[in-house]
Amino acid sequence: MKSAGMINKKTFGFGFLLLLIILILCSKTIYSHNLPTVNAVRPITGRLSKMEIASGPAAWAEIRGVYLPMGGVCGEILAKEGERVEAGQPLLYMDFDWDETERGLREIETRHAKLDADIRSIEQRLDRLRRASGPDGFDAGNLARDVARARQELEDAQALYEAGAISLRTLTEAEEALESLYAIQNRAAADYAADESSLVSELALKNFDITLLRLEEERYRRTLANYDAYSAIAAPVAGQLISLNARKGEKLNEYALVAEIGVGREFIVECTVSPDNNFVLPGDACALSNTSHALKGTVTKVSPSARGKTVSVSVASDEVAPGETFAVRFEKDSASTYTLAPNGALNQDNDGYFVYRVKRRDGMLGKEYYLERVNVEIGDNDSYYTAIVKGITFFEPLVLTSDKPVKAGSVVKLANVGDFFVD
Repeated sequence: MKSAGMINKKTFGFGFLLLLIILILCSKTIYSHNLPTVNAVRPITGRLSKMEIASGPAAWAEIRGVYLPMGGVCGEILAKEGERVEAGQPLLYMDFDWDETERGLREIETRHAKLDADIRSIEQRLDRLRRASGPDGFDAGNLARDVARARQELEDAQALYEAGAISLRTLTEAEEALESLYAIQNRAAADYAADESSLVSELALKNFDITLLRLEEERYRRTLANYDAYSAIAAPVAGQLISLNARKGEKLNEYALVAEIGVGREFIVECTVSPDNNFVLPGDACALSNTSHALKGTVTKVSPSARGKTVSVSVASDEVAPGETFAVRFEKDSASTYTLAPNGALNQDNDGYFVYRVKRRDGMLGKEYYLERVNVEIGDNDSYYTAIVKGITFFEPLVLTSDKPVKAGSVVKLANVGDFFVD
């Protein structure tokens, strides 16, 4: 039979051991309770998936302007904005000042007739002058004979003077008579040339005037013909009448834009994406939607703007109305695969970007988890992941979230330990 003292010692030892176990468990619980609780995730290998949603109104891709071929007054409006028009359909009628134009034409015809009479008169005077002239351009008939006779008389007088039959005075008078006839002949030629030149110049001026008058007359006649041709301004193509820039009674200038017509079934939706959007490119497909339509579109142009980048999207539909607003969804996967880390796993300080890797080791109270800082270099990113181009050569867990601040070396409690570590 065992003694009471021995029983007490065993009881005390067992109680002490039990108390020690309880204290260890409590200490571990208290210790773990004060640790930051983190959720971790592994890096993955994959492609980035870019996505951005923007919005914008639809507008006609092709708009045909209707320009006024000549100025006038709008007489009547025949169409309404927003309605469908057919090619050749009159949009408006123009009123022109027929009376003033016809009065101007009559004045030109009167001036033309007077100029014709003046030209005929000058031509007759010039013809008479030339018919009365000799081969040298002036009246050479009797004057030429007188000169020939005086020249012969001078020759005879020189012979008689040398023979001593006449005096020097008689010879001198013969010379003077010939010189006088020469002077008369020269004056006659100069007078003829002056008269002819004056008439020719006057005739040239009158012909120039009548040339200008004919051009003006042609312009008036062409204007009258255009009044007939352009009294009705018609739609050049079929489409929707977007605008009609004329009012009845309004004076409109030549080449004025009086109407715009939306042509075809193609529309352009312009929207703005963020300035750092580098994945939307011309030729990309995209999705457009609103409460009434779900359509496919094609990016035609990307250009910088004050608020970001303006993207023009072409969409073809018979149901789209101009001004209708669409949400435009742009999506694209990267061409290459990367090592990807969730955006939430990235941290940044003055030394650059880094992640916390979760490591396991043996601790005083068993297996414990701690954090190791890993510096990384990043590349492109999407809404969920960032490409890690340098720094990660492993696929161990990274801290994604933490309920308390952490740093390199921190001991943590890993909430989803079963996803990474097996005891």
